Amino acid sequence: MLINLILRGPDPAKGEPCAWTLPDLCRFIEERFGKSMCPQSMSRVVRRLGLSRQKARPVHPQKNPKAAATFEKRGCSRP
Repeated sequence: MLINLILRGPDPAKGEPCAWTLPDLCRFIEERFGKSMCPQSMSRVVRRLGLSRQKARPVHPQKNPKAAATFEKRGCSRP
């Protein structure tokens, strides 16, 4: 059940966070099952389920999609 929850991802419409963190998972377990866990213990549980900690790559707020596409095609232009 926990692995399905993690793989499905949180639902912000239900008041869940935008991304699961270990403290968020600990709060979920405590609310759902009444069992308190520290993030270190939750980390061990997640690893035993065969999952790894992953973070989304940050995106610069002023990223220019057109310039990125041009760079991917031609690379960096030299003066």
